[in-house]
Amino acid sequence: MRGVSAKRLRSSDLESPFHGVRSARSDSDSEPARVDPVRTLCTAYATRMPTHRGFSHLTAVRLFGLPVPERLRDDQRLHVSAIAPHRAPRGAGVRGYQLSIEHAQAPGTLQMLDGLRVISAVDTWCQMGAHLTVDELVVVGDGILRRQRPLATLGELRNAAERYAGARGARALSEALPLIRAGTDSPKETELRLAIIRSGLPEPEVNITVYDSYGLPIARGDLVYPRYKVLVEYDGAHHREIEQQYFNDVDRDDRVIEAGWRIIHFNRSHRAARQQSALESVRRALVARGWIPPA
Repeated sequence: MRGVSAKRLRSSDLESPFHGVRSARSDSDSEPARVDPVRTLCTAYATRMPTHRGFSHLTAVRLFGLPVPERLRDDQRLHVSAIAPHRAPRGAGVRGYQLSIEHAQAPGTLQMLDGLRVISAVDTWCQMGAHLTVDELVVVGDGILRRQRPLATLGELRNAAERYAGARGARALSEALPLIRAGTDSPKETELRLAIIRSGLPEPEVNITVYDSYGLPIARGDLVYPRYKVLVEYDGAHHREIEQQYFNDVDRDDRVIEAGWRIIHFNRSHRAARQQSALESVRRALVARGWIPPA
């Protein structure tokens, strides 16, 4: 390192997370390390990363703030792609890949995100086709098209999937793509929507406004059946832990019920048998309001 003495480089307050890199030693109890240790590693690795490489796959999923499947959350390696003809990077703590020129030809495939070079969100989704289940791909895809600060459009996701036709995971991408919906708020809402569909119920609309009998907006629903006036809500931890949110939810539910709607709540306890019981509640509510199940 130019301008830094050898003695300083050997100092105990520095560490070498990667070959040729010296950085401030991370404190496992410090706020940055506890919140985002992978980003800390990315920042260190970026000091030696050439311009033909970008963070990709699971690392890019994390950097974009997309949902990471629980089974992969312990993977702390850095996933890095190099654009062909450059070889996939190698090294301790690094999982390297080669991104073909064909896959990299779209503008913006390599982009800067908060000072770090990453593969685009849509290309990251396509790369994960070889590593995620169909449902996991839907959850990540919904995250890309999220209601607040979406990372891409459905058309851009579709175009990217076409570029990856024939690549590993292309079949999973083609199965996931028709199930992705824009405008979602959380991965749990997506998982619940998929469970509803797979139980044979009609698909609800995502995050639309609920109106009263006068046509005035009274709520935004997670999963909504406007025709039957049935509202399905997923209550995350913030609904319980933030007192004002709880008060707001109670007031909102009162207004929705007064307007003639039926509300069914799901939460993290609704798994297996409990989830099936709650799905039956949705079915009964829909039937009571005119839905006719297919024969």
